[in-house]
Amino acid sequence: MKKINYVVIATTIFLAGFMSSCKKENVSPDMTSTTADMRSTEPNNGNMTVQITNGSFNPRVVNIVAGYTVTWQNDEATVQTVTADDESFDSGDIQPGQSFSMVVTAVGQHPYHSRYNSSMIGSLNVAGIK
Repeated sequence: MKKINYVVIATTIFLAGFMSSCKKENVSPDMTSTTADMRSTEPNNGNMTVQITNGSFNPRVVNIVAGYTVTWQNDEATVQTVTADDESFDSGDIQPGQSFSMVVTAVGQHPYHSRYNSSMIGSLNVAGIK
């Protein structure tokens, strides 16, 4: 009887731990955002808008085809930038309530950040020409 109780207790603890881990969003050890923030999006009619809000780019990863336009809308209360890590593009200062748009042409993965907030990072993934 005691053996059955131990099995029931062990199973209950295992299931409780498993169920609680299912409810949590995964957090990358070297990043502060959740996997929900990391999701990529498909272009809407070819063009994309990225919101700059709550200290992040949303969506963080943009998949787009060369020849379409990406717009970053600054919904923060402070100035931000969209600056390629390799400096191949730079928005300059984007004032609160303003936006920056560019037609993407260079195929490949282009990580970017804000010069004013080092934790704000994103990636522009550009596929071949439309």
